[in-house]
Amino acid sequence: VERSRGLGDVYKRQALYQRADAPAAPCRTRFLAARNGVVSMTSQRLDRPHWLTTLRRFALFTLLGHFLWEVAHIPLYTIWVEGTWGEIVFAVVHCTGGDLLIAMSSLLLALFFFGTGAWPQARIYPVFGAMLAIGLGYTIFSEWLNIEVREAWAYRDIMPVIPFIDAGLTPMLQWLIVPFAAYFGALRRLSKGKGAPGV
Repeated sequence: VERSRGLGDVYKRQALYQRADAPAAPCRTRFLAARNGVVSMTSQRLDRPHWLTTLRRFALFTLLGHFLWEVAHIPLYTIWVEGTWGEIVFAVVHCTGGDLLIAMSSLLLALFFFGTGAWPQARIYPVFGAMLAIGLGYTIFSEWLNIEVREAWAYRDIMPVIPFIDAGLTPMLQWLIVPFAAYFGALRRLSKGKGAPGV
């Protein structure tokens, strides 16, 4: 009888332990799932390029690219042979600053009309096409205005000129190559993420 009573006590204690432990497993599972979810969401956020980071990278690459281009093609303008070194340096800095403003304005306008809240993970190519068209169009207008109307600067004879629009070749190439390199350079980390860039 005592042995049966002892076994009964053991079974009761085991049943109590099982009931006490039963709620703990789901709670522990939910806690671990929640903790893993937080880690997963945090990792996903860190892996995903933010639009502000992309804009900053674009501005930096744009500034560097246009500065190098201005230094490289300023010998094609008359200021190279007629101006002082101070005037040449000022022209390079002034034009680089103007290039940066034009590029950032072009990108912001393109985002306003063709972008979405998912950029830079979506609408990459429509935004790029619009930005390129705005920047290139303004460059053509600016070259005409400052050479033909204001006569603020002039080309040397060694500058290749595009027929019909009478604009220099190097400024046109500048606003094709530099924006392309700056834009996709700023977005290059997208290809390393889990999701493919959207169109």
